[in-house]
Amino acid sequence: MPPSIAAPKRTQGPRDIPALPQDKKTIQPAVRQPLDAMRTAVQTLMGFTGDPLDKALTRRELRDIGLAGGFGGGGGSGLGGVGPAGPPGPSGAVTPDFTPPPSVTGLAASAGLSNIIVTWDAPVYTQGHGHRSTNLYVVKRAADDPSLPTFAEAVLYEEETGALTISALPSDLSIRWHIWAKYETNDGVESASPAGGINGVSAQTGKIGNNDLGPLIVTADKISAGAYAGMNLVPNGGAEDGLAAWTVYEAAAGGGSFTVDTTDKAGGAQSFKLTKGAGAPGLGVMSRAFPVIPGETYSVKVRIKTDAPGTVILRIVEKNTGLSADGFIVTRTSFTDLAGTSGTTSWATHEFSYTVPGGIYYAAFAAYLWVGGTATTLNFDDVSVGRQITASALAAGSIAAGSAAIADAAITRAMLGLAIIDDARIANVSAAKLTVGDGTIGGNLKSANYIANVAGWLLRPDGAAEFGFAHIRGLLLASQVAANFVTATMIQAGAVTAIKINVTDLSAISANMGTITAGSVHGGFFHGGGFTNAYSWPVSGQTGFHLSSSGLLLGNANDGKFFQVNANGDVYAPGLSIVGGAATFGGALSGASGSFDGTLSAAALTIAGAQLTIPRSASASGDVSAPVSGRTTLLTLSSIDVGTTGQVTVLVTLDAIFFASGGGEGGGDSVSAPTFSILRNGSVIGSFSPPAGLNMPSRMGVAHSLLDQPGTAAVYTLTIDGGFPGGVAHRTLTAIGSRR
Repeated sequence: MPPSIAAPKRTQGPRDIPALPQDKKTIQPAVRQPLDAMRTAVQTLMGFTGDPLDKALTRRELRDIGLAGGFGGGGGSGLGGVGPAGPPGPSGAVTPDFTPPPSVTGLAASAGLSNIIVTWDAPVYTQGHGHRSTNLYVVKRAADDPSLPTFAEAVLYEEETGALTISALPSDLSIRWHIWAKYETNDGVESASPAGGINGVSAQTGKIGNNDLGPLIVTADKISAGAYAGMNLVPNGGAEDGLAAWTVYEAAAGGGSFTVDTTDKAGGAQSFKLTKGAGAPGLGVMSRAFPVIPGETYSVKVRIKTDAPGTVILRIVEKNTGLSADGFIVTRTSFTDLAGTSGTTSWATHEFSYTVPGGIYYAAFAAYLWVGGTATTLNFDDVSVGRQITASALAAGSIAAGSAAIADAAITRAMLGLAIIDDARIANVSAAKLTVGDGTIGGNLKSANYIANVAGWLLRPDGAAEFGFAHIRGLLLASQVAANFVTATMIQAGAVTAIKINVTDLSAISANMGTITAGSVHGGFFHGGGFTNAYSWPVSGQTGFHLSSSGLLLGNANDGKFFQVNANGDVYAPGLSIVGGAATFGGALSGASGSFDGTLSAAALTIAGAQLTIPRSASASGDVSAPVSGRTTLLTLSSIDVGTTGQVTVLVTLDAIFFASGGGEGGGDSVSAPTFSILRNGSVIGSFSPPAGLNMPSRMGVAHSLLDQPGTAAVYTLTIDGGFPGGVAHRTLTAIGSRR
């Protein structure tokens, strides 16, 4: 088991379950109790509370401590839950590589109305056995929240696996996203530093330039409720033109000022700022007047912030007729207070509905900071007053455009006859027909009916694919087919014929070949039974055959029953060897009929039921004189084994050439004949002499044979007796026996 490995540290955000309501005052008791139980159970499984031993283990944690392999990736791991298992990878343990991958490059974010499109460069690295996923970390802020988060506040939001380089993150309108990214290897190690900088790459849904389109988008619910404000009637409501169209309306002694603030603003480049001294009871400012319609309802919106709690009054100042030359209300007819609030130390948006009293035709927006004896400030920004648009105010077909040139637009729904787009980032596309010139796909491409291993088709960026049926017109290389991946069940009977097979090496084919008809077969190894490619005998008890360039092996020499032919033509079998063209027999040689040409050497021959002892023979040449008396040994044969059963008869034959010395030799004189004796084990068993008184030529031959039944092992000897006036030149002694 590998050593313990610490799991990667990740910021998990607040240690609570925000999706479950936490304010018990807003929940009925019958609902609160099961919600509390659910929250406790989830918090325990996530390790937020309770005994740490009760925390659930994730697949990532099992992989990080070495108890499980990678998921979705490699050689041998398949299609990661979105397709059939891939071909098996190499066997054996793989040593984890905990080297961090490089940082993500090219991270960028673009916003739509309901999605954030995040893109990054394709991951190309080898650390940690390659790329597993691109992990996106996120902090979300409301559009009117100016605070800038850092990576320490981010939570892991999305893991885009494989070679994907784009992600669409669904979002509500007017949400600002701060995004960071890290690569993660197949061994579970992330990049050391996140891409995105200090505050992450940022994008806000429904925002074009500096304009937040959220409150400006016309929707059916806003129109039906009469909540949509028309054109803003307040001039310079965002302080972008300084203090133009604004004036101090009420000021008390004690000091104060009305300025613009370029450092603290809700939107745009600056905001309005009221500064009240400690001795002044209050300070108020008012916009230039704008026309209104008696009895009509208007929407009012403003964003405010104070440096300390204090009384803030928001008011509509009203006038029936008679404005000053500069358009301001000098003497009011009446006023309507929208709200009185203590203010907040962070920017807050306030919205109101205002109905114009009868007889009033002009109005102005006013803001008051009214805190006696305390020095304080009020910032306000983005003031707007507009007549509410209702459904009745829009006649059918009243909005139309023959042509339009729009620099920036946010459209929730459009019907286009023809769109020519230079660059598009789209979260989701539905098309009846899609024609593409060149395309690059970072994620999976699949059919609408795709079910892994069941229906449809799938293409992955790493080259893996799943099809129900494929007709390949070109060449399919063996290197493109994994070993042992195409099985017999995948090939239709009779689909592969000999004319379609053209290979130079069949060593990779393992099959039951059936009947093979071939003209010329040139192969390396043919073997069966217990034999292998090696030219050697199997273990005892196994049989079979082996045929290769080394030779032929049959049977098993370890069991004493075999036949072997070496590459040089030598033959070996029990009791028989033919080496260098000479045959050697061991044991018994038997046959029904036939002839033998050459020299046969054997210990014994069995002929027609009788045993024939291989003959013993000896011969010599050179003159040997006969002794004056006694005997002189001429030849001695090696021993003949008579065995222990049956009767053995030995045929002993002698041949000799002798000569007489003195006057008898060649003179025709009559001389006495020599006596030859045959001895068995030193005892004479027979003697032979030519007729006495022969007239001798210079040399004379003699032959004699006898039958002997020795009973025991026998050694036969040929001698010449003394008294013959001459000697022996050539002599031969032969013995052959048989048993019955």
